[in-house]
Amino acid sequence: MMAIAQEKMINGVKTRSLHGKDYVEVAERVRMAHAQESHDFEIIESEPYEIAGRVIWRVTISVGGRQYKGNAEAKLSAAKNTPDGTNPFECAETSAIGRALGFAGLGTVDSIASYEEVARGQTFDQAATTQQQQAKAALPAQSGKQFAKVDRRELPADLKDIPTAAQIRRNLEAACLPDVNGEPLTWEGLLASAFAGPIAAGKYTLQRLIDAGDELPPSYCAVLCKATGYSAKK
Repeated sequence: MMAIAQEKMINGVKTRSLHGKDYVEVAERVRMAHAQESHDFEIIESEPYEIAGRVIWRVTISVGGRQYKGNAEAKLSAAKNTPDGTNPFECAETSAIGRALGFAGLGTVDSIASYEEVARGQTFDQAATTQQQQAKAALPAQSGKQFAKVDRRELPADLKDIPTAAQIRRNLEAACLPDVNGEPLTWEGLLASAFAGPIAAGKYTLQRLIDAGDELPPSYCAVLCKATGYSAKK
């Protein structure tokens, strides 16, 4: 289920609190847009597009004659008992509209991200925990200072087509995907999220993964692919 947070009013704007920050629901941002008599509000375009196997919903709106864009991922792997699991495209469109309105300056109390965007990201992370933990459990413990270089020609068949760390990094930069707080997902953030279990267990540190750079082993890259949905070797 989507997280429930306490409502409160800030400067006449209804907000909900998550992670110590106040977020505004998309419906409240839409209400604010329509309430501005001097500024027309219009949705110009609303459509999905695919990038590296992920479906992104892009919305273009017009507020007061100026255009703003918002993007949100359709979480097709979400648990079926969640809003994203039953209506992934509708949820993505709603979040994209919320981001576009945020960029227009409507309902940005603490963040461009709307309440729905942050809450659905939290729900999706919880639903994916089991799958990610299973992948992490298969990782070999590394106790040395550096990861050993791997000859990809000698890899087993199931790892030969895994993209390299450099390819995954380029895909991440091109996708400009948001993290659970609505900020651009960084390489360091992806590593911290995908390998949270092994890091917490003391198998290795986040800094060690960062320092590995493009030499990150294929088995580790496979975990990153599961976390991002990137599977096509470029």
